[in-house]
Amino acid sequence: AEGLQSVPERYRERATPLGLTNSPVSSTPAVSTTTSSAETVIRFTPGKHIVVDARINGTASAKLYLDTGAGGTLISPRVLAAAGVPLSRGRRGVTRGVASDTNVDVMMVSIDSLEVGEAKVGRMVVSSYDMSMSEVDGLLGQDFLAKFNVNIDPTNGVVKLTPK
Repeated sequence: AEGLQSVPERYRERATPLGLTNSPVSSTPAVSTTTSSAETVIRFTPGKHIVVDARINGTASAKLYLDTGAGGTLISPRVLAAAGVPLSRGRRGVTRGVASDTNVDVMMVSIDSLEVGEAKVGRMVVSSYDMSMSEVDGLLGQDFLAKFNVNIDPTNGVVKLTPK
């Protein structure tokens, strides 16, 4: 969430600010928002879930559903461990709607980077949870997508991520 005001009022009392923000990475310390000015093109089958190939911390690969309705990114513990992310240093959290309308316990952890093609975001907090879906390792949410102009063409099965 972007500040406590965006947390639903009934949860604010239990919410704990992490003091972290998601920020795009640049190859130099300049003001650039992404590592490249190139556009990332993702192809998908119209009528099916959009699955993206992602890279966590430049090492581990993951298949993630592109989920424009998810506020945050969720990645399986297995993939995070492969990326060298220590889950023991995370903070417990609760999310809703991952598998049903019930609350789900997750571990909130920091990763150094998340890449989808040329689109790259630096240090960010993601949720760790095993969705128990064999075809994907998690969800790519708005904490990543909001850093880019996202154009989804459902007729032609193309998603374009362009640096803002």
